[in-house]
Amino acid sequence: MTDFFVAVKIDNIVVISVYMPTDYRDTVSEEKFVAAFSKLSNTVTGCVSRDIGCILMGDFNCDLSNSGSPRSQVFLTTCRDLHAIQNDSPFTYVHTSGFILKLPYTPLW
Repeated sequence: MTDFFVAVKIDNIVVISVYMPTDYRDTVSEEKFVAAFSKLSNTVTGCVSRDIGCILMGDFNCDLSNSGSPRSQVFLTTCRDLHAIQNDSPFTYVHTSGFILKLPYTPLW
């Protein structure tokens, strides 16, 4: 368990639930975001190397419509490096106001 995610092993599968904070205001928060993704990547890589299945889910709090943002770059690079499977669902969340959140990746290993 870290400040940003918790991993639970059930039989031969690890389920990781992520919540990344929304603090974008300073360099320290961005460094924490990058460090958290590094720990997350290491956890998933460790599972895969031991032939343990891994399901990664949660709230990553990064705006993928702004692919130039540092958070989006870290998220997309991590998904690419971990060979995440792209989610074919049209959306992952719809707010009562009509706002639709689309997450293009559902990492499953």
